[in-house]
Amino acid sequence: MSLRSLCVAGAVLAVLIATGCGSKPAPTESTAPVATTPVAPVSSQNAQTRGEVRQVLLSDDVSGTLRIQWMNGTVSPTAKGGIISLDDKNSYLIDIQNAVMSTSLSDMTRLMNDRIFSYPGSPLSHIALTAQGAQLKLTGIAKKGVSIPVEIVSDVGTTPTGDIKLHVVSLKALKVPVKGLFGLFGIKVGDLVDAKGAKGVTVDGNNLILDIETLLPPPRKRGKVTKVEVSGSDLALTFGTQPFRQTTNRVCYLKFEGGTVEFGKIRMRDCDLTVSPIDKADWLDYNIDHYQLQLVAGINKITAANGLDSFVPGYAKVKAGAPAKGK
Repeated sequence: MSLRSLCVAGAVLAVLIATGCGSKPAPTESTAPVATTPVAPVSSQNAQTRGEVRQVLLSDDVSGTLRIQWMNGTVSPTAKGGIISLDDKNSYLIDIQNAVMSTSLSDMTRLMNDRIFSYPGSPLSHIALTAQGAQLKLTGIAKKGVSIPVEIVSDVGTTPTGDIKLHVVSLKALKVPVKGLFGLFGIKVGDLVDAKGAKGVTVDGNNLILDIETLLPPPRKRGKVTKVEVSGSDLALTFGTQPFRQTTNRVCYLKFEGGTVEFGKIRMRDCDLTVSPIDKADWLDYNIDHYQLQLVAGINKITAANGLDSFVPGYAKVKAGAPAKGK
């Protein structure tokens, strides 16, 4: 197998963990807890692919930027007896076991408008999300016979099954409380979502329930959200209850181990890949849709264990025309 093939395999595998949402959130000062129990390496070529991520800005052209402080998870084929094909985002499933990550409310706004409520006949449009202290404020246009500007304020939390819950505590139309004008038009929280059209959003009384697996675009992602909070202009999510299982002392990186992955005409067995910044950046700026540009501008090395170390410049630098190979 050529070095270029290994580079393409590794980098594409690195994007499997993406989730969601163009602006770049502000840095945080939090430090991920690190478990002291060693993690056994995955050596079987038929095992699941294990993913390990620390301080990565993961972006794409659809969802925007996801700020992953740290994450442990696995990647598996979606079809029984199938194989992970990096050329087909519908061929694999990402299980997020434990993670701390965040996305900006501006990126969430874009996701709401471009994906969740973009279906024909949607009763809610022109959505904007902003923070109101620890609460989430949604403004938009509700349609029920006529178009009415609405404002919804919600407490954020989780359900017992690990979905995101937005508990509506205030609902206004044209700056009038819902019992006034909305009573006239007969509109309630349930009228803002069409269960047959909305992607990943359901209504339970005065609660809007967001399902991560259905909500986000491919590849499929699932995990139990155990904490969600509005933090400044970001929405911060915690998955699982365990600390970060870290197997390298690098500051920021994507690491994938084990399993069989198919890409192009190549089938990579017993994957062993680490992607890190080529400079001393505190965060790895990595783009899913344009990773090849970063590979070309980076340096790739075969390890003593026949794995691949890929050192890449940040996508923003590559996009701006930074010299290749870190020169």
